[in-house]
Amino acid sequence: MPSTKRAIALRLNREALDLLQNSPDKIKLDLNQDNGTSLVIGNKRFSVKRQEGHIPYQLYRGFEELGSSQHGTTSVELVANVLQVLNMKQVLSKEDKSRFRSLTEAAEREKNARRTELLPNVPKLSSSSSSTSSSPRNVLVGATPPTRRPISSASPVRSTSKSKSSSSSGLSPARPDPAYVASVRERLIHLLAIYPHPLSQLTSKLKIRESDLMPILKKAAVESQGSWCLRPEVYKDLRIWEWKRYDDKERSMVIKNAEDAYDALKLPRNAPERNNLVTPRKKATSSSSSSTPQTASLLQPPPSQRVGDQHASSTTPTTPIKSPGKRPASSTSTTTTTTANGNHKHDEKRIKTEKSSKSKNSSSTSSGTTTTTARHSPQKATTSTKHYHKSSSSNHLHPQHTTHSVKDSTVPPPLAPSHPKGTSSSSGSSSSDTDSFYEEEQQVVPDYEHPFVVSPITTQAQFLAMCKSHDEAQAEYIQLKRRISKDHPHYLYALDHVEAPRDIKDEAQRRDMYYTKVKAVYRSQGGNDWRTVMQLTRQFNHQLSKVNALWNEVERAFHEHQFALPTKR
Repeated sequence: MPSTKRAIALRLNREALDLLQNSPDKIKLDLNQDNGTSLVIGNKRFSVKRQEGHIPYQLYRGFEELGSSQHGTTSVELVANVLQVLNMKQVLSKEDKSRFRSLTEAAEREKNARRTELLPNVPKLSSSSSSTSSSPRNVLVGATPPTRRPISSASPVRSTSKSKSSSSSGLSPARPDPAYVASVRERLIHLLAIYPHPLSQLTSKLKIRESDLMPILKKAAVESQGSWCLRPEVYKDLRIWEWKRYDDKERSMVIKNAEDAYDALKLPRNAPERNNLVTPRKKATSSSSSSTPQTASLLQPPPSQRVGDQHASSTTPTTPIKSPGKRPASSTSTTTTTTANGNHKHDEKRIKTEKSSKSKNSSSTSSGTTTTTARHSPQKATTSTKHYHKSSSSNHLHPQHTTHSVKDSTVPPPLAPSHPKGTSSSSGSSSSDTDSFYEEEQQVVPDYEHPFVVSPITTQAQFLAMCKSHDEAQAEYIQLKRRISKDHPHYLYALDHVEAPRDIKDEAQRRDMYYTKVKAVYRSQGGNDWRTVMQLTRQFNHQLSKVNALWNEVERAFHEHQFALPTKR
């Protein structure tokens, strides 16, 4: 019995099969152990890999017996025993790639064509376009009764022909899916936020064609020296802490780049765009806190520093307390946040003039640098504010003296006349009103003279205590504002309806006349408690400066040390 042949099965790819069919050369199997097994066809070498776990099988060949009495009898003959199977890496040929590309494009065109598109307006058909149209149809479409038009009026015919040609040419190109565009944009901006990338890297990392990426890229980034940089105004859309693809190093780089972008845009430290730079708070375990934002805080900026805040509108009184924009300017360089008594220097001069006749109402401060009376000495244009610092020997807050500049005041009281009692005015009645104004002002108790300061916050405990003090001061501020609006509307009316005289050059005389008119209008409207009004305005300005001072220190400490905010309970 002849020995059985042994064979190896080869699984070829299309390129090797075509080359084998067209090449007259014999194939060669190279069993080089270093470079691996390969099949050589002509000058082309194809690497092959042995199939693991192969079970040997036998290969048979069938043939028909010619001398048999029964037609159609087929016999089989053993050819060889297949001991190994070698697989060649499947590689698409150029024809296969072209065929698959055409099939993909055809499927995409078919997908985009299957949609409904609303036309902007339907072309109006002319009466000559249809001879079978009846009058009821014209009524349904809102058309006028048919009238014959000359053929020379080609404008409706031209518009109809254009609409027909446009509809017959096919639908407009498909618009990209908004959800897909939003997904690409989100991945793009989070990628560019780390560092600039060239276009080739963007298309490779985002797995998108250049033609599809460019419309999105031009809106979110700018090109510089062959790379695309994220626009500064786009950094606010980043989800720095929620983006799971960032590691700690990349997240730090993104935060630094975002800070530089916000600084380039000159955004303030408390701008809402900077909120994505702050580490989010952990979710509370209770169910009530889980339904509120993680960064929800009792801390709110002072009403004077809010811009378009809805919270302020809910806590402020219904009747706004306006600043008298028509009142005369003070003699100082600025007129922001003044008290009911006006300019400090003029008041002090007037007080010294009256000191001989009213010495019982005067007193001196312990330092001896400022002379004050029972009638409170006013604040300057730069309002004195009171901060609190924690003593090292106790847990109480102690006042210290400094000055703090406040930008504006929601309820600025009128400036008091700034010249001595005997100064002449435009009329005798004006002089008598001014005298009575001085006499009534002398009875006001000076409760809000001393300024206050706060030592810088350095610990989390001090930060939380300062936040609590700020909330309490702001609540008192809101109550004062409501009280003035509710109990003294005549004073607000007087501030809003008195106009300063413009034909008098002397500042002191102008101020005298102005506040004489304010008081006269106040009393003409039924106001009879001028002293209480002046006391409330001093208290209001004092409270406003306190709220602003506390807020400025809290804001500074928060941005500098990243303290945790007090959460709602």
